[in-house]
Amino acid sequence: SALKQEVLLHHQERYLEAAGGSANFNKAFYLPTLADTFVSELRQWVNQYSVDPFPETTLPPPLPREKLLDRYHSHTQKCGSCRSALANIQRLRNWLAITAAIAIAMIPLLAVLGETSFLASFLSTTVILVLGATLLGLGKLERQLYEGRNVPLRNLPD
Repeated sequence: SALKQEVLLHHQERYLEAAGGSANFNKAFYLPTLADTFVSELRQWVNQYSVDPFPETTLPPPLPREKLLDRYHSHTQKCGSCRSALANIQRLRNWLAITAAIAIAMIPLLAVLGETSFLASFLSTTVILVLGATLLGLGKLERQLYEGRNVPLRNLPD
C-alpha cells in the first residue's frame, strides 16, 4: 500500500543522498525490472535537465520508527471507513469485555447455587475462552489501525 511505501521511500531518499545524490542513482540502486522503468526514466530526466526541486538543501534527519509507522494520524483519522471500523472494533471490544466479566462472575454463582454440572462448567469455560480469544484478535486488529508493520508482509520470509 501507499503508506508502506512511504516508509521505504523515507529511507531510500537518505540512502541515495549518502550515495552521492541523483547523479549516482544507477550505482545506488539496482533497477532490473520493467516496473523500475519509471523510476529510472525519472532519475535520468532529473539528471539530464538538472532539475533539482530543492536546490542546495539536504534531507532532514530520519524520522523515528514510531513516527514513520503511525497509521492513525497518517490515515485512520482521515479515512471514513477506517475511522468507522475503529469505532466499531472499540465498541465490540467493550461489549465483549463486559460479557466476559459477567461470564466469569457467574462461575462462583453457579457453584454456590449448586448448579455446577459438567455441562455448565464446560460451557462457561468455553464462552470465556472464546470471548478472550476474540478480544485478543480485535485488539490486534485495532493496533493495526494505529500502527503499521515495520516489515511489510510481502518482505517476510516464506
